[in-house]
Amino acid sequence: MSTTPYPISGIVYDIDGSSVVEGATITAYNETTGEELSESVTTNSNGEYTIDLANFPSGYSNGDVIVIKVTKSGTDKIKEYRTTVDTSQGSEEKNLTLTYQDVLGLIKEILENNWEKGNTDLQTPTIKKIFDVKRID
Repeated sequence: MSTTPYPISGIVYDIDGSSVVEGATITAYNETTGEELSESVTTNSNGEYTIDLANFPSGYSNGDVIVIKVTKSGTDKIKEYRTTVDTSQGSEEKNLTLTYQDVLGLIKEILENNWEKGNTDLQTPTIKKIFDVKRID
């Protein structure tokens, strides 16, 4: 296993694909060895992140499969990126765009942020997951 630096870096964008995300949490998991990086990384004010595979407890090897996971606190926005270590490259750059973990989050954000309250007596709809509502016949 190598402890030579192998940085993976890039920029995290919000779901619109252009707004950078400050404060997103980046974690990494080596599927080949079953190890996680002991510390997560947080994106800076420009949405930039860098993780170093040499920080895995046992380092890394050529051909290891690495899963990078990005989450944005307080939302259900997420992104997972899977890559295979290629030691001939020595590093990797990957920009990531968040997506919704489920479609309900997308629908909810669209309604909450774009609802025309003037058409509904200044009321915004309440959105609940269907399994939270009981049907009464």
